[in-house]
Parts: sequence; C-alpha cells; structure tokens
Amino acid sequence: MNKQDFPLFSKYPSLIYLDNAATTQKPAVMINALEEFYTSKNANVHRGIYELSELASAEYEQARNIVAKFINASAQNIVFTSGTTMGLNLLAKYLIEPTLKAGDLLVISILEHHSNILPWQEIAQNKGANLKYIELKDNELDYESLGDLLKTNKVKVISLTMMSNVTGLKSDLMRVKDLIRQYSPNTLLIADAAQYIAHEKLDVTNSGADIIVFSAHKLYGPMGLGVIWIEPKLAKKMAPLFKGGGMISKVEKFTATWAQSPERFEAGTPPVAAASAFISSIEYINSIGLDTIKAKEAELANMLYQGIKELNNYRLLVSDYNSSKYGPVIAFTHNSIHSHDLAQLLSYENIAMRSGHHCAQPLHDYLGVLSSVRASIGMYNTIEDIERTLEVLKNIRI
Repeated sequence: MNKQDFPLFSKYPSLIYLDNAATTQKPAVMINALEEFYTSKNANVHRGIYELSELASAEYEQARNIVAKFINASAQNIVFTSGTTMGLNLLAKYLIEPTLKAGDLLVISILEHHSNILPWQEIAQNKGANLKYIELKDNELDYESLGDLLKTNKVKVISLTMMSNVTGLKSDLMRVKDLIRQYSPNTLLIADAAQYIAHEKLDVTNSGADIIVFSAHKLYGPMGLGVIWIEPKLAKKMAPLFKGGGMISKVEKFTATWAQSPERFEAGTPPVAAASAFISSIEYINSIGLDTIKAKEAELANMLYQGIKELNNYRLLVSDYNSSKYGPVIAFTHNSIHSHDLAQLLSYENIAMRSGHHCAQPLHDYLGVLSSVRASIGMYNTIEDIERTLEVLKNIRI
C-alpha cells in the first residue's frame, strides 16, 4: 500500500490526496489489467462460441467469483451494474415500487448520500407512500425510533448507508435486523456499502442486510462498475431489474421467460473490462489485508481529528472520534472561511480535499452547517501527509 504502487503519485509526487470517499487512486496492477483486457481479451461475453469470446466470458465470471469470495458470498448472487447509484435506483424502481402501496413506509437515515435518498423520494411520491428518516441520538442512529416505525407493520424497506460519507458514522445493521425480526419480518433491509467496502471486511452472512450495493472505484478499482449482492432466497424470487439481451431463457412474439440469477439481472452488455481489471484491485487489497489497512487508516484519522481539534477557528462535525464507531472520514468547517475557499487554500499546497455538502444536504442541514471540508483517508496516505495537512491548516489566515 505504498504510493509507488499507484502511478498517479509518480506524476504528482507532492500530492496529498485526501478525497478517497469520492474515489480512490488506482494501483498499477489494475491499470495494467485494464489495458491487458482490451489488447488481448476483448470480446462480448456469453454470446459467442469462438475462443476470444469464451476467454472474455471466463474472465468475467472469474471476476464474479473473486468479488463473491471477497464478501463471503455465492457467485450466483453477485450482480454487476455501473455503480452504487445505478444499483439503488434499479432496486427502488423495479423491486420496491411495483409492490408499494399508499400508506406504506420507506425508511432511510439522515446520514444518507443523495443516491440513497432521491430514488426513495420518487417512488414514495409516485405511490403515495411515506418516506421516513431515522435521525441521530447519542452520537448514533436512533434505533429506538426505528423500532417504533417497525411496530406499525407498514415499513416496506429500510435502506441505510453502512458508513456516512460525511461523518464516517457506521450503521449497526445487525441491530436493525434484530428489530426487523422482532417487529416486522417482511421488511427488506438494503445496505449501501459504497463508503464501507474499502475500509473494513464485509461478510454478507453476518451483515444483517438482504441486499448490499457498492462501487468498484471506491475500492481501488475502475470507474463504471458496481456490485449488487442479493440474499439467495430473495434472488430466486426476484423479477429482473430491467430487460434486454442476455437475461432471457426464451423470447416469443408476445411472451418471455427469464434466465437464472445472476444473468437474469444483467441485461445488455455488462462492464466486462472493468470487472476483469477489478480482479487485480481485489488481489492487491488481499495481499495487504483489510485488517492492516483498517488499522493504518484509523491511526491516521485519529491523528488528523485530534490535530484539528487542537487548532483555533475550526469546528469538527462529530464531537469525538472513535474508530470502532467511525470510519476514516473527518469533516470540519472554519469559523471565518467558507469551505470552498478553505479547500482552495489547501489545493494551493497540493492537498486535495472535498468541499461542499458531499451529496448529503439533509445531513448538513441537520448538523446546522451549509457545507464542510472533508478529509477521507485511503490506504496509501501516510503520517507525513497528516502532519503536513495539520501544518497547513494551522497556518491558514484570512
């Protein structure tokens, strides 16, 4: 997890990249694998009996197997999409909306990224359902209020981030699942793991979720590739998320039948090259170990949090940092400098951080700030990165 493994840092050796929640930089092994696919394996999959197509198909299915192993799942329950946003939209539109009735409840949290808000807003409006938010209590989600909602027996789905992209706060999905089992067994639990997946081991067998979505580009993989994991019993019952080539068993003039999972959920040409390259990203991560990555990132995040806490004129968006409760994301504001201006000043010093509402306006409204600057840490960040960042923050003057 050294910077020399990532070609971008060779081009920009002085760059301190702290925008990993937006996207991670890519290791050379992944970039090389992407080029290798297009130069020696490029063909469409599942559509040809010639050698090149069979090679591409084998590569694509190998990617599915490796992703499945990475999250302790079965390959037949791994569906490739274009990303987390696409996955959440497909689930809302094609899985939930068709069975949604007026008065049903859709539950999300105040922590959510817009991608896990807007699809639920839309289908609630379309069907006369009610969208409810779980807010915060004692620096965690208000699970008691969630229990009250579940007692109504009207909650169709709960869709939660596993880790906030603003504050890093983690959701306790097993606690949510226990509440579902107790009060509303038919409620579906969807997990957005886009922020979580690069920092901690995800095991679908004890996650609590029925469906999990995430994106490869947050996990040192290529852009344009996403994953949906569907609980096996649920996958067998689910209708296709959308329709087209490659997902059918038989098509007649006026009727059609569908293939089995996962092909049933992957209409059209899938992201074959991206999936092939993603193999190398996962192998690279496995060679280091997520436990090692997590420990390093937690140390750096705590160092940054404590350092900013000691500076004058800065406000951190969480009252304390504990790596068991928060991921390596530190958001803050300056008492006198707008977040965009602060990010620009950092950029002049070759420090890349995100500023704004981070596609989480409801959370910023809830916290009483218009925008913030966010430092999100990745595996290649160093103690020197954090020391330099704190030095620059300390010396910023208006």
